[in-house]
Amino acid sequence: MWNGERANALARDNLGGRKGMRAVEVSMNQHLSYNLIWASRARAVIISNDAKGCFDRIAHVVAILALRRLGVPRPALMSMIETIQEMRHHLRTAFGDSESSYGPNSTGPPPQGILQGNGAGLATWTAITAVLVKCMQSEGYGFDVWSVISQRAMSPVCFGFIDDTDLILNSTDPDVTCNDLVATAQQALDTWERLINVTGGALAPEKS
Repeated sequence: MWNGERANALARDNLGGRKGMRAVEVSMNQHLSYNLIWASRARAVIISNDAKGCFDRIAHVVAILALRRLGVPRPALMSMIETIQEMRHHLRTAFGDSESSYGPNSTGPPPQGILQGNGAGLATWTAITAVLVKCMQSEGYGFDVWSVISQRAMSPVCFGFIDDTDLILNSTDPDVTCNDLVATAQQALDTWERLINVTGGALAPEKS
Protein backbone atom coordinates (compact mmCIF):
# COMPACT_ATOMS: atom_id res chain seq x y z
CA MET A 1 0.00 0.00 0.00
CA TRP A 2 2.87 2.32 0.79
CA ASN A 3 4.33 1.77 -2.66
CA GLY A 4 0.94 2.30 -4.28
CA GLU A 5 0.48 5.60 -2.46
CA ARG A 6 3.99 6.71 -3.38
CA ALA A 7 3.46 5.86 -7.05
CA ASN A 8 0.01 7.51 -7.06
CA ALA A 9 -1.37 4.20 -8.37
CA LEU A 10 -4.40 3.99 -6.08
CA ALA A 11 -7.83 5.47 -6.75
CA ARG A 12 -8.75 8.55 -4.72
CA ASP A 13 -12.33 7.34 -4.97
CA ASN A 14 -11.88 4.39 -2.58
CA LEU A 15 -10.56 5.13 0.91
CA GLY A 16 -10.90 1.60 2.35
CA GLY A 17 -7.71 -0.03 3.57
CA ARG A 18 -5.66 3.15 3.22
CA LYS A 19 -3.63 4.62 6.04
CA GLY A 20 -5.25 7.55 7.79
CA MET A 21 -8.54 7.16 5.89
CA ARG A 22 -11.87 6.56 7.62
CA ALA A 23 -15.42 5.78 6.52
CA VAL A 24 -16.61 9.10 7.97
CA GLU A 25 -14.50 10.94 5.40
CA VAL A 26 -16.33 9.13 2.60
CA SER A 27 -19.61 10.32 4.10
CA MET A 28 -18.32 13.88 4.38
CA ASN A 29 -17.19 13.88 0.72
CA GLN A 30 -20.61 12.64 -0.31
CA HIS A 31 -22.45 15.36 1.58
CA LEU A 32 -20.17 18.06 0.18
CA SER A 33 -20.91 16.77 -3.30
CA TYR A 34 -24.65 16.77 -2.60
CA ASN A 35 -24.34 20.39 -1.47
CA LEU A 36 -22.64 21.28 -4.74
CA ILE A 37 -25.43 19.59 -6.70
CA TRP A 38 -28.13 21.43 -4.74
CA ALA A 39 -26.36 24.80 -4.90
CA SER A 40 -25.85 24.61 -8.66
CA ARG A 41 -29.31 23.08 -9.29
CA ALA A 42 -27.56 20.39 -11.29
CA ARG A 43 -28.74 16.95 -12.35
CA ALA A 44 -26.89 13.97 -10.92
CA VAL A 45 -27.43 10.29 -10.18
CA ILE A 46 -26.05 8.34 -7.22
CA ILE A 47 -26.11 4.53 -7.36
CA SER A 48 -25.40 2.81 -4.04
CA ASN A 49 -24.21 -0.77 -4.45
CA ASP A 50 -22.42 -3.44 -2.50
CA ALA A 51 -20.27 -6.33 -3.72
CA LYS A 52 -21.28 -9.82 -2.62
CA GLY A 53 -18.58 -11.45 -0.47
CA CYS A 54 -15.85 -9.46 -2.20
CA PHE A 55 -12.82 -11.04 -0.44
CA ASP A 56 -14.13 -14.59 -0.89
CA ARG A 57 -14.82 -14.22 -4.61
CA ILE A 58 -11.62 -12.59 -5.89
CA ALA A 59 -10.12 -14.55 -8.79
CA HIS A 60 -6.47 -15.22 -8.03
CA VAL A 61 -5.21 -14.17 -11.45
CA VAL A 62 -6.90 -10.78 -10.95
CA ALA A 63 -5.40 -10.42 -7.47
CA ILE A 64 -1.91 -11.26 -8.76
CA LEU A 65 -2.08 -8.77 -11.63
CA ALA A 66 -3.49 -5.97 -9.47
CA LEU A 67 -0.90 -6.44 -6.70
CA ARG A 68 1.99 -6.86 -9.14
CA ARG A 69 0.91 -3.50 -10.61
CA LEU A 70 1.65 -1.96 -7.21
CA GLY A 71 5.08 -3.61 -7.04
CA VAL A 72 4.36 -6.57 -4.73
CA PRO A 73 7.12 -9.18 -5.26
CA ARG A 74 6.02 -12.31 -7.12
CA PRO A 75 7.44 -14.82 -4.55
CA ALA A 76 5.42 -13.25 -1.74
CA LEU A 77 2.27 -13.30 -3.86
CA MET A 78 2.71 -16.91 -4.93
CA SER A 79 3.32 -17.95 -1.33
CA MET A 80 -0.05 -16.52 -0.32
CA ILE A 81 -1.97 -17.76 -3.37
CA GLU A 82 -0.56 -21.29 -3.32
CA THR A 83 -1.31 -21.59 0.40
CA ILE A 84 -4.96 -20.65 -0.19
CA GLN A 85 -5.26 -23.05 -3.13
CA GLU A 86 -3.67 -26.02 -1.38
CA MET A 87 -4.75 -25.65 2.24
CA ARG A 88 -7.24 -27.92 4.02
CA HIS A 89 -9.27 -25.56 6.15
CA HIS A 90 -11.74 -26.77 8.80
CA LEU A 91 -14.04 -24.48 10.77
CA ARG A 92 -13.71 -24.70 14.56
CA THR A 93 -16.75 -23.78 16.63
CA ALA A 94 -18.02 -24.40 20.15
CA PHE A 95 -19.58 -27.60 18.79
CA GLY A 96 -16.26 -28.90 17.45
CA ASP A 97 -14.43 -28.94 14.12
CA SER A 98 -16.32 -29.25 10.86
CA GLU A 99 -16.16 -32.64 9.15
CA SER A 100 -15.95 -31.20 5.65
CA SER A 101 -13.12 -28.88 4.70
CA TYR A 102 -12.53 -25.92 2.42
CA GLY A 103 -10.03 -27.14 -0.18
CA PRO A 104 -8.03 -28.55 -1.66
CA ASN A 105 -9.98 -29.40 -4.83
CA SER A 106 -8.43 -32.38 -6.60
CA THR A 107 -11.14 -32.72 -9.26
CA GLY A 108 -11.56 -29.14 -10.42
CA PRO A 109 -10.11 -25.66 -10.31
CA PRO A 110 -8.39 -24.66 -7.07
CA PRO A 111 -10.33 -22.64 -4.48
CA GLN A 112 -10.33 -18.91 -5.16
CA GLY A 113 -10.72 -15.84 -2.98
CA ILE A 114 -8.38 -14.04 -0.62
CA LEU A 115 -10.57 -15.06 2.34
CA GLN A 116 -11.86 -13.13 5.33
CA GLY A 117 -9.21 -12.43 7.95
CA ASN A 118 -6.35 -12.35 5.45
CA GLY A 119 -4.10 -9.41 6.29
CA ALA A 120 -3.63 -8.73 2.58
CA GLY A 121 -7.37 -8.70 1.89
CA LEU A 122 -7.87 -4.94 2.16
CA ALA A 123 -4.77 -4.18 0.10
CA THR A 124 -5.85 -6.64 -2.58
CA TRP A 125 -9.33 -5.19 -2.93
CA THR A 126 -7.94 -1.63 -2.94
CA ALA A 127 -5.50 -2.60 -5.70
CA ILE A 128 -8.33 -4.12 -7.76
CA THR A 129 -10.63 -1.14 -7.19
CA ALA A 130 -7.95 1.22 -8.50
CA VAL A 131 -8.04 -0.61 -11.83
CA LEU A 132 -11.86 -0.69 -11.92
CA VAL A 133 -12.08 3.06 -11.31
CA LYS A 134 -9.60 3.74 -14.11
CA CYS A 135 -11.72 1.59 -16.43
CA MET A 136 -14.81 3.62 -15.54
CA GLN A 137 -12.93 6.87 -16.15
CA SER A 138 -11.76 5.64 -19.55
CA GLU A 139 -15.42 5.02 -20.47
CA GLY A 140 -16.23 8.63 -19.59
CA TYR A 141 -18.24 8.01 -16.42
CA GLY A 142 -17.89 10.27 -13.42
CA PHE A 143 -18.98 13.41 -11.62
CA ASP A 144 -17.42 16.45 -13.28
CA VAL A 145 -17.45 19.40 -10.92
CA TRP A 146 -15.50 22.46 -9.81
CA SER A 147 -14.67 22.35 -6.12
CA VAL A 148 -15.34 25.70 -4.46
CA ILE A 149 -13.20 24.72 -1.46
CA SER A 150 -10.02 23.47 -3.16
CA GLN A 151 -10.58 25.59 -6.29
CA ARG A 152 -9.88 22.82 -8.74
CA ALA A 153 -11.71 20.58 -11.17
CA MET A 154 -12.62 17.11 -9.92
CA SER A 155 -14.05 14.05 -11.63
CA PRO A 156 -14.69 11.29 -9.08
CA VAL A 157 -16.28 8.07 -10.29
CA CYS A 158 -17.53 6.89 -6.93
CA PHE A 159 -17.40 7.19 -3.17
CA GLY A 160 -16.06 3.88 -1.96
CA PHE A 161 -15.00 2.25 1.26
CA ILE A 162 -13.80 -1.30 0.57
CA ASP A 163 -16.71 -2.99 -1.30
CA ASP A 164 -19.39 -0.41 -0.43
CA THR A 165 -19.50 1.88 -3.43
CA ASP A 166 -21.71 4.82 -4.41
CA LEU A 167 -21.31 5.53 -8.12
CA ILE A 168 -21.99 9.16 -9.01
CA LEU A 169 -22.36 10.87 -12.36
CA ASN A 170 -23.76 14.06 -13.79
CA SER A 171 -23.89 16.00 -17.03
CA THR A 172 -22.75 19.57 -17.63
CA ASP A 173 -24.70 19.67 -20.90
CA PRO A 174 -27.89 21.77 -20.34
CA ASP A 175 -29.64 19.92 -23.17
CA VAL A 176 -29.37 16.54 -21.43
CA THR A 177 -32.73 15.51 -20.00
CA CYS A 178 -33.31 13.60 -16.78
CA ASN A 179 -34.27 10.52 -18.80
CA ASP A 180 -31.03 10.75 -20.75
CA LEU A 181 -29.04 10.97 -17.52
CA VAL A 182 -30.88 7.99 -16.00
CA ALA A 183 -30.14 5.96 -19.15
CA THR A 184 -26.45 6.88 -18.88
CA ALA A 185 -26.52 5.91 -15.21
CA GLN A 186 -27.91 2.49 -16.13
CA GLN A 187 -25.06 2.04 -18.62
CA ALA A 188 -22.58 3.04 -15.92
CA LEU A 189 -24.07 0.52 -13.50
CA ASP A 190 -23.99 -2.21 -16.15
CA THR A 191 -20.33 -1.42 -16.83
CA TRP A 192 -19.50 -1.47 -13.11
CA GLU A 193 -21.29 -4.80 -12.64
CA ARG A 194 -19.39 -6.37 -15.56
CA LEU A 195 -16.10 -5.12 -14.12
CA ILE A 196 -16.98 -6.63 -10.73
CA ASN A 197 -17.88 -9.89 -12.49
CA VAL A 198 -14.47 -9.98 -14.18
CA THR A 199 -12.79 -9.99 -10.75
CA GLY A 200 -14.85 -13.06 -9.83
CA GLY A 201 -17.39 -11.09 -7.83
CA ALA A 202 -20.99 -9.97 -8.15
CA LEU A 203 -23.25 -7.22 -6.86
CA ALA A 204 -25.60 -7.87 -3.93
CA PRO A 205 -29.00 -6.47 -5.02
CA GLU A 206 -30.49 -6.88 -1.54
CA LYS A 207 -27.82 -4.51 -0.14
CA SER A 208 -27.82 -2.08 -3.08
